[in-house]
Amino acid sequence: MVEHEEERDANILRMRRIGHCDWDLVTNVMVWSPGLYSIFGRNPYDGDANSFLRFMEWFHPDDRAPAQNLIWLALESRQLQEAQYRIVYVTGAIRTIYLLAEPSLDAAGQPVRMFVTLVDLTDANGSAFG
Repeated sequence: MVEHEEERDANILRMRRIGHCDWDLVTNVMVWSPGLYSIFGRNPYDGDANSFLRFMEWFHPDDRAPAQNLIWLALESRQLQEAQYRIVYVTGAIRTIYLLAEPSLDAAGQPVRMFVTLVDLTDANGSAFG
């Protein structure tokens, strides 16, 4: 029953074009949801796909630095940060996403994890909506 619920939840997220990753700041390991791979049009079996550098590489060149700065601001402020950016889909098409970055703190108030959520705002015609 639990597997069925997890599969259902994953399907709902994929249909709504929502993806997320859990970035362990201590080990520097990012775990991506299937929806995040889908938003970028990437294969979960690409070896280095779930690294921070690869994640940032798939942002539109003009949005790379602002998106990275937003993630650093979330870490420094220890608060949720969010904004709209463009990414480059695997086909080269430009897509619009909404990014939410929220740090998780340890008992001393230091960031130990970062939860990043992307919502694909691009409709089937390639236009941003929302």
